[in-house]
Amino acid sequence: MGTALIGLVLGMVLFLLSSGVTIIFGVLGVINFAHATYFTLGAFLTFSTVQLTGSYWLAFPVAALVAGSVGAVQEVLTFRPIYRHAHFYQLIASLGFSVFMLAILHSIWGLDYKNVPQPEIFSSSIAFAGSQLSTFRLFVVAVGFTACVAILYVIDRTRVGLVIRAASTNADMIACLGVDVVRLRTWVLAVGSAAAAVAGVIVAPIMAVQLDMGGAMLLDSFLVAVLAGLGSIRGAIVVSILIGMARAYGQLIAPEWIQIVIYGGALAFLMIRPAGLFGRKVRTA
Repeated sequence: MGTALIGLVLGMVLFLLSSGVTIIFGVLGVINFAHATYFTLGAFLTFSTVQLTGSYWLAFPVAALVAGSVGAVQEVLTFRPIYRHAHFYQLIASLGFSVFMLAILHSIWGLDYKNVPQPEIFSSSIAFAGSQLSTFRLFVVAVGFTACVAILYVIDRTRVGLVIRAASTNADMIACLGVDVVRLRTWVLAVGSAAAAVAGVIVAPIMAVQLDMGGAMLLDSFLVAVLAGLGSIRGAIVVSILIGMARAYGQLIAPEWIQIVIYGGALAFLMIRPAGLFGRKVRTA
């Protein structure tokens, strides 16, 4: 049961990251290589907030506001001038912004590992099915499922979600209908960046906070977005949990094979279904 809980924790963190990747790609049409840097930023801001104020909970609004603001600046400075250009311009721009952000994080927090203590309210464990389950990990799973429900509700049931879905299909058309697509793109990148930072806040107490912690999550978050079907939030939920479980049980059974199994399995799946799990075929003629 403990291993399943670890798998759910990994899955929920992956979903928070990959949901941002999925929505940003759907609306902006770009793959943001700086996305995982916001995850790292959120973890470092958590460390500093706890050190300065003693409050872990204050780190949530601090990280979301800072990362959201930086994400908005990134969209204005790097993506807005080049949406009409080839995709490799966007890849280079986002990679350059990521390097720039990492340099700033390095200058502020250095290369040393940082540790964030778990909140006292979640410092215990509970016995269940013969296992001792960390209450903080249960909290992470609860936050992740709440985020899943909230994002699905916004996308499926609100006017904001309707606009986002329309923009991911045909941004030019909704611009003709009076929607401010320029502002929408800025808000989408800001919210996606804030979600990545919140994921960093969540894992800070259970993961060493360091400069390259986002790099370890970047590939998996992109893998989730691709396997789910680019633009599919439901697919991101399913694939995030599957990869989280695969990593948790793989680390227990055969840790030396886990990378080969996950990426080899992903390659085989995409050869059979290139559009992803929930992807839709698009007419090319």
